[in-house]
This record gives sequence, structure tokens and C-alpha cells, in this order.
Amino acid sequence: MLEARYLIDKIKNDKNFVNYFFYDYRDDCYNIGPICKIIISCLKRSYGCDVYSYEDIGTFLYVKLWDGGTWHNLDTYREEYGFFTWLFKVAYNLMIKKAEEIGYFKTKRKLTPGNTRLLANKVSPEDWEMYLDVLMPKGEHYEMLKHIYVNRKKTDEIIKKMHLADEKEYKSLRHRAENHLKTILIESEEDYEGILITEKSPRCVVWHPDYERLMEEQCVDNSLDNPIGDVVGVWLSDAEVESEAGVFLSKFVHFLKWSETDICVILERCKGTSPESLAKKLGRRRDWVDTRYSRLKKKFLKAFDLWVNHFERAHKK
Repeated sequence: MLEARYLIDKIKNDKNFVNYFFYDYRDDCYNIGPICKIIISCLKRSYGCDVYSYEDIGTFLYVKLWDGGTWHNLDTYREEYGFFTWLFKVAYNLMIKKAEEIGYFKTKRKLTPGNTRLLANKVSPEDWEMYLDVLMPKGEHYEMLKHIYVNRKKTDEIIKKMHLADEKEYKSLRHRAENHLKTILIESEEDYEGILITEKSPRCVVWHPDYERLMEEQCVDNSLDNPIGDVVGVWLSDAEVESEAGVFLSKFVHFLKWSETDICVILERCKGTSPESLAKKLGRRRDWVDTRYSRLKKKFLKAFDLWVNHFERAHKK
């Protein structure tokens, strides 16, 4: 996603952007304000927790992502998620953790292999292979988990591959291997909860009913996520877009094999010339101008679509 890459780069390298992104909460400014509003509402609704301000959330979130200047936590963003959806989850879980640390919530029970479970197929085989190689010592436990989570083999295949007597021995070895891994994850200094391991009975999170609407408004009103930005890779103000589009169109239409009249219709209508004024200038009826403009736009868009399709076919050969 171009938007996510752009935002990550700005957060890392532009101090002015960081200031208004994390600490300016006006509705007309691009920032995490809507996320803060939802988090505060969720915490109050779910837990009766009303101890955080927008500034608290912005500060805690910035410090976590900054990670001592390494930006390691920001780099964990994965592009299959929307950037603001991911950011919301990070911030929400962070504020829950902070509330637990100051004693607002009851401290969660101590994690053990017995009260936790592995996320199994929610983690990709490639990621499982990486985690196992880093965390697990080589041996039959490592081999068992690799067959299950990386190679995704069936039970009978694993029994044959590992020369096990029967399914009972398979279940016993699998149980020991998974408990071995869970013990390593629980005792690790890294926070693997929510990535590889989670409580069997996690806290129930109640989403604020306005979550989807607020996030949609953030994307529509304040976000850099727009078709022009996604395609071109730049984010401009409305005035800048109008200016740049006008220059582009004025130059581009002269490369088209259209009559001077058709070029005039396109340019004048795009400039905002009224159909009545244009009809009078061309000596045509108003309905002719409307029809011609509509057909020219459709023709242009169809030609552009065909152009892209030809380009795709040429590169598939």
C-alpha cells in the first residue's frame, strides 16, 4: 500500500508531521484523533475506564512505535492490513496493558502452557518456520512442530515420517512439543502474546458502535488514502490537484487525434464553462454539447482501459 509506506516514511523522518499526526486532534487535520476517540469510548464502555486523554494515547503510541529510536515496532506493520486498522489495534492493546500496569484492571492471570494456546494456522508457514528456527532447539519437538505448522502435513504422514508407533504416540509427542514451545514463548523477553500465543479465555473486547463510521470518516475526510495518491504516489491538496490536472489535460488532449471542436468541448467543460456558453461559442445546441462531452469522456476512459490491458498482455507473453 502506497499510503502505508508514505506514512511510515513520514513518521520516521518528518518531525513536523509526527507532531501533528500524534498530537494535533482537530477534525480538519490529518492525525490519530479518531483512533483516540474510539479507544477512549471502548475502554469506558467495556471496562468503565476513563483515565486517559488524547495526549496520553498519542504519547504512549509514539514511544512504542519509536522503540528507542529503532522504529522496530513500526516496521512490524504488514501490508495485508489497513494502516489505520493496524494502528488502532496496536494502540488499543497498548492502553489496555498500561491500565493493567497501573492497577486499573485486575492483573491478568499468569500465563502457563495449560491456559494458553498457539495461534496455529493463523500464522503463515513462512512465519512459523522463522519463529521455530529462532526459538526452538533442534530435536524431535522442533521436527514435530515443523511438520505441523510449516509443512502442514496430515497426522498419518507425520506418524510415518517420524516413525511413530500409532496416533496415541503422535498425540503425546505433539502435546509435549507444543508445551515446550509455549514455555519458551511465555518465558521469553519478547512479547509473543497475540502473535504466536494467546490465552484460551481472553478478555472480551466490545467495539464501540461508531468504530466503522469514524474510521470511514477518517479515510474520506482526513486520510491520504485516495485514488490519485494510490496511483501516482503523491498526495496533493484539492487546489494543487486542480492545477496539476488542468496542466496535464491541456497538454495531453493535443496528442489525441480529435477535432479542434472535440478538444474545445473537453477543455472548456473541464474548466467549468457552462454548457450554454459553450454551445453559443460553437454555434451548437445545448443538448449537443452535453451529449458530445459525455461521449468523449467515455471514449477517453475506454481507450485508457484498453491501453492498460494491452500493456498487461504484452508483459504476460
